[in-house]
Amino acid sequence: MFVDPIALLTLVFTVIAALAAVVGVLIGLRALYYAKRGPTRGDVAEVKREVAAVREHTAATEGHLAEQKRRQLLLEPGAGVSITLTAVGFVSEPLVLIFTLKDQSVTLLRADLINRLHAPLGTLRCVLIESLLFSASIDSELAGQWFMESEIQESFNLRLARIRTYFEIDGTETSKEFSVTMTRTPRQRLAPVTAEHGFELHGGC
Repeated sequence: MFVDPIALLTLVFTVIAALAAVVGVLIGLRALYYAKRGPTRGDVAEVKREVAAVREHTAATEGHLAEQKRRQLLLEPGAGVSITLTAVGFVSEPLVLIFTLKDQSVTLLRADLINRLHAPLGTLRCVLIESLLFSASIDSELAGQWFMESEIQESFNLRLARIRTYFEIDGTETSKEFSVTMTRTPRQRLAPVTAEHGFELHGGC
């Protein structure tokens, strides 16, 4: 199962910030308790030390959140790109992928095939074939490897494959990863008339 690292970091830092807030409330309650019973100099010094520690921890948390926000801003151009992928072909021939974009200001540069362990299997060069349409070709051996190393869904012949695409937007390169359904099914050749397995892909974001 794919886990978005940005979402995971957001969850971690949110929990840290929440814990810091809880500690701050506890210190406030303790200070109120001391005020009612008449704090000593030692009590006041202890509270000041705890407040300073919380402020230091909060500052560190805010620094992490700021860095995370900076990374998200870098990824935003790619996150806003709409792209779909389709392909149909025989296992004995190169598989031609067709990418469709919705924004003419976006140029698709290349794509990485990703296995279920999130490791790249190979990089494909993408070529503009007409407005908003790009293509890339996978040799039959790599296509078969990508299929076998993707996540099995309802049956052995149905897989959830992942692909990472790289774009150029206003002179800046960015990327986006998404899933596609990859199916291996018997297909009928017309000339010569033979039965052969083929691949079908569709998906997007």
